[in-house]
Amino acid sequence: MNHPQLEQVDRTHVIWEGRRLLYFGGCDYHRLSSHPLIIRAVEESVRRDGLNPAASRITTGNHPAYALLETRMKDFFGTEAAVLTQSGYSANLILAQAFAGRFSAVLLDERAHSSLRDAVTLLGIPCIRFTHRNGVDLKLKRAALGEGAVAILTDGVFWFDGSSAPITEYAQFMKSNDWLWVDDAHGVGVSGRSGRGSLESAGLMAGGHIVRTTSLSKAVGSAGGAILGSEEIVAEVWSHSAMFRGGTPLPVPWVQAANKSLELLSSEGIVLRNQLMVNAQTIRSRAHFIQGEGPILTMFPMSSDSESIKHLFLEHGIYPAVINYEGTEIVRAVISSLHSVSELNRLANCFHELSILPARI
Repeated sequence: MNHPQLEQVDRTHVIWEGRRLLYFGGCDYHRLSSHPLIIRAVEESVRRDGLNPAASRITTGNHPAYALLETRMKDFFGTEAAVLTQSGYSANLILAQAFAGRFSAVLLDERAHSSLRDAVTLLGIPCIRFTHRNGVDLKLKRAALGEGAVAILTDGVFWFDGSSAPITEYAQFMKSNDWLWVDDAHGVGVSGRSGRGSLESAGLMAGGHIVRTTSLSKAVGSAGGAILGSEEIVAEVWSHSAMFRGGTPLPVPWVQAANKSLELLSSEGIVLRNQLMVNAQTIRSRAHFIQGEGPILTMFPMSSDSESIKHLFLEHGIYPAVINYEGTEIVRAVISSLHSVSELNRLANCFHELSILPARI
């Protein structure tokens, strides 16, 4: 397949087919991946630590930087324990291996991220899908499963439209031996008063029978992922996940980048998160037809005529925000806290013109 090649040239623009275009793609919500202090942390680490430990953490690849970042994450997210993974996607697969044999069934949001769906496959137990973000359906299906331990799997914030799962409601339906498993890749840095994610927004903490996975490649602006939860489940990852035990860990420079990012989010997270919401509302106030919440702006075209949509974006000097979601083309733009008022106005004008094209909203 022929996928577009993009070169990011500054914090809000890309080069595509020789053109410099305003960019509302990706999920680097605060553009920390290009923050000067974080770049400096990477450069210093490359010179000092090299690129790759070239061994798993259970052999000779357990650099001290990993434990330092895990401690920082534990403190930042207010959880009992944390463990780094090679990516946000693999965090769910690694957790599934650690959870093997604990549950009789899984309840899965029908529109959950593919990494959660793959994790269910690794668990190898019956999976019942509940209606997207529907606590009533979850409650009924949980009751039908009886007294065996059940895992409830959901995104905290859904990537395709930015909507949030009602996880406070879900937690009320858990039996004493159930687990709530939240993929918060798009919640961290976005949800909650200080941007600490969906659990902060819901007034819950990862620990006990609530576990969270996340990505460090989105709002954190680095790479890799993490599992946040009880000391017990993190110990299970170290002991029983073949993917974790046999894999080479995240390169140390990216660990140092994430460390610096969390330091910045600790001191500036409230300001960044508030600016992100202000920027998102700037667009939403002028484009009421857009689905979802927060900084992810999505509309579903009625037809497959994406060429006219792409042409409209290009007329406004914006990279065409048309992507394929499970076989359906959607228009999806992601706002950052670094987009300027003039840049947001250009997108708002584009969406206004887009609203009069033939489309199913």
